[in-house]
Amino acid sequence: MSCQFFGNGEQSQHRSSIEEDDQKVPYAHQSRPRKGEPEEPTSTVVLTSFTSHYVDIRINKTKHQEESHQNLETNSLGILDWAFAGVSRVTKGETPSHPSHTVWQHWLDSKSDYPARDEGDMYPQGNGEVLEKGFQKNPETGEQTEYEELWTDLDIDIIPEEGGRYSTVLKAESGDAKGLFIRIGGWCQGILKAGHDLTVERWRWASEENDPHQGLGYWKKIVRIGNGEMPSPTLFRAAADEADTAVVSGNLKWEEAPSLVDARAE
Repeated sequence: MSCQFFGNGEQSQHRSSIEEDDQKVPYAHQSRPRKGEPEEPTSTVVLTSFTSHYVDIRINKTKHQEESHQNLETNSLGILDWAFAGVSRVTKGETPSHPSHTVWQHWLDSKSDYPARDEGDMYPQGNGEVLEKGFQKNPETGEQTEYEELWTDLDIDIIPEEGGRYSTVLKAESGDAKGLFIRIGGWCQGILKAGHDLTVERWRWASEENDPHQGLGYWKKIVRIGNGEMPSPTLFRAAADEADTAVVSGNLKWEEAPSLVDARAE
């Protein structure tokens, strides 16, 4: 999948994602530049639903940590490395020795309204991790550049009062505004883009933390960039329980997203 470019022309990235079909969280704990030591400047979460929708948000760790000490209600746009969302398509390898190939369609992209093609090959490793390799256009040079990303799996959280693992995808589109918000288990994040205005949020269920207003175990907002209004994670349960339920936030109606098969890359 797409990743960050470094000064030496090589690419690497750290990312985590949640797959609904196997109830695991693929988490890329290490980036792998083609040359030099592994490095990871971002905290990246990719939520992927069983309908193949995904939301990929990449936050600069150093800048975010600096702002965390300030107790800001809204983070600055400067902490965002990249955010994009859409639908992914996987083509399995013909034999176990051949990698699967994934194409990520960018329906939303913080960097461009016309993003380049985004795809990569997935190589299972002997220790359970998955190495992703691919090529992508470098926005600085305009040249195709090779990248690598390394993934491993974590379990999906179950929120006690729900008794199961929930996967909900909400989509909004009106005029020049469009957004995609995904919740899977104890992760929730979304992107809203309206013209040049961008809003990005990431939430995590904090099962072991105590909030003075909410008690032990609550939805903790990890990142909030921009001024747009997006659904709260607490509203996702209603949308999951009733397929026809729409969530209204601000001037937008967020509804259960269809499969978007027509939007998938060829």
